[in-house]
Amino acid sequence: MIKDIIKKRIHTSRTPVSKESNQLVQDIADILNAEVLSVKSGSEVLTWVIPEYWHVKKGVLKRLNGEVIADFSENPLYLWTNSINFQGIISKEELSKHIFTDELRPSIIPYHYKQGFSIKADNWGFSLPYNVWSNMNDSGKF
Repeated sequence: MIKDIIKKRIHTSRTPVSKESNQLVQDIADILNAEVLSVKSGSEVLTWVIPEYWHVKKGVLKRLNGEVIADFSENPLYLWTNSINFQGIISKEELSKHIFTDELRPSIIPYHYKQGFSIKADNWGFSLPYNVWSNMNDSGKF
């Protein structure tokens, strides 16, 4: 049963306060025949303040020519947890401030979780395999 849940939820958002997390908790509660307690965002629980609910409508990074580099709907690890809204055209230099990679594991999409447990996120970004980012050697706009 647990393997089935993992297979079902493997490509869902990993933020702690989201529709996907609620569904995962309910799946586990159903197996354990347990009751799920709900706590509102902003509530203090032990040493943690529950972050705001995060719902992604769209999270896409693409070049001006329309080529998609990263898409949350393809893999939720592409978009930083609790990213704030952003839409616009920026330079690669500016984009570099919003990219997370792992040079030691160049083919994986690293999980950026630093905003995951913050009460109020104030940044946005994408995680990319290092090989993808390092091969984006043009100075174009995104």
